[in-house]
Amino acid sequence: AGYKVDRSYIGYMGLPLIAIPLTHLYTIGRYRLLNMDLRIRRNIQYNLITTLWLCCIIAVWVAAFVLLLRIDVNLPQLTITNSSLEVMDVPLSIDEKILVEKGLIMILVIGASVFLRKIYRVGRKSLNRKFYRMVYDYRRASHDLAEVLAAKSDLSELAHNLILYLRDVMRLKRVGVILIRNSEQMPMTVAVGMDTAAWQEFASAFTPRFLALCASSPDQERFRVDYLSPGDKELVRPHNLSFIVPLRSGDKILGAIFVGEKLAETPYHEEDLELLVVASRQAVVAIENYFLYEELSRQERFRHELEIARRIQVSSLPQTTPQIAGLDIAGTSIPAAEVGGDYFDYLNGNEGDLTVVVGDVSGKGISAALYMSKMQGILRSLHGFRLSPRDLFIRTNEILTKDLEKQYFITALGARIDMVTKHLIVTRAGHLPLFHYNAATSSVDYITPKGIGFGLDTSESFASELEEKKVSFRRGDVFVFVTDGVTEAKNKNGDEFGEDNLTRIVKSAAREQAPAICRGVSEAVRLFSKNKSQSDDQTIVVVKIV
Repeated sequence: AGYKVDRSYIGYMGLPLIAIPLTHLYTIGRYRLLNMDLRIRRNIQYNLITTLWLCCIIAVWVAAFVLLLRIDVNLPQLTITNSSLEVMDVPLSIDEKILVEKGLIMILVIGASVFLRKIYRVGRKSLNRKFYRMVYDYRRASHDLAEVLAAKSDLSELAHNLILYLRDVMRLKRVGVILIRNSEQMPMTVAVGMDTAAWQEFASAFTPRFLALCASSPDQERFRVDYLSPGDKELVRPHNLSFIVPLRSGDKILGAIFVGEKLAETPYHEEDLELLVVASRQAVVAIENYFLYEELSRQERFRHELEIARRIQVSSLPQTTPQIAGLDIAGTSIPAAEVGGDYFDYLNGNEGDLTVVVGDVSGKGISAALYMSKMQGILRSLHGFRLSPRDLFIRTNEILTKDLEKQYFITALGARIDMVTKHLIVTRAGHLPLFHYNAATSSVDYITPKGIGFGLDTSESFASELEEKKVSFRRGDVFVFVTDGVTEAKNKNGDEFGEDNLTRIVKSAAREQAPAICRGVSEAVRLFSKNKSQSDDQTIVVVKIV
């Protein structure tokens, strides 16, 4: 009955009960249960831990200082003069001993302070690395970024290296880039720290809104996500983005850089935003350089292909001139571009018999050249059947009309020269006339049988319109085939060379050989144009009876 229970420790027994709700809160926060995110933000953790670390260092320093003050130091009998430190045989006086002890303690305190300061810096540096608080020089970073971007020639690699560099330098949780070639194409997207499929879906949905946003704010260097319209913010919020930095080239939007929260979970400072703007400008330069390089490569490839096409077309034209007794022949074709739509050919069936064909496709360039190559193949195949010029053109039109697009048509002039009967049979499918220099009268006649161009009408109408003319010739006569690039060549005043000038040149050069006549016509056209850029293909074929 006289036993008393000590109740002073009963209150402490309730302390373990506090761990129960704390454990629940930790579990909820650790595994994000109940859609709750219970955690201390990283920047607050950093501030708490660095403050605690500083307090620990200060506590250690105070403890060391107090300890040093309490230490009883047995010093040797030293005396300090102005120039030396001496060990004396006699004991120091009280004042001298106090002075030496205080000096020693001061030295130890300074040493401890330096040591602890170094320990504090090492710990602070370790905490900075752990909490992503390392300071970067944004000017140096922008310079290094320029080198990184300049070294990349592939657009995808360029975008990927841009976001990786920003992520590593600024220590971002997530960063992405959208590149817009034009509004009709799907944007090219690259991102780190985000789900690829979700990011691509976001890029497709947000790009039209972003273009409208940039159009409404043409001078805005960056957009803070918190200040976007509710609809835009609703699209951006699931990706936890903080800023959008447009990639502008004048009035054109090339894309945007999207950045999320920092790993340190600290606010963006002015230097961070300045680096993002500088990075966007450098990225624009790199992207434009890529587009320029791509365009130059495309043009170079196109030029190379055109050169191949030109060589093929040139090789498809007659490489040798037929050697037929009684005939002096020369021909040339000068395309206005790398390839042209003019064509000429010698279809030599038998000795003493020659068919000359000159053609012109409407327009010029690759399409015209392809149609002309097709026509050449058809004519060479059909000529083996020993057809007359009229029948040859009728059969050719039947084949061409099936494949010739409506906006294209072909004109042609064909003549069969028979050295046995001394006559020429000519037919014309909408082409210029055949110019015939008559040596007996020293005049130039225009031989113009009726006919329409290939592909302009049905086969029946073409055949009904097409006619042949038969012309006799004698020694000294000259036949000149040309395309409209010759007669329609213009000078600086807009005047055309015309058929009259051609007639005059042919008359004056009729006594020359065929190559000289051909060169004379070509040179006259060039001089008339005063070296003005050639606007159409020019083809000349001269056949002289000798």
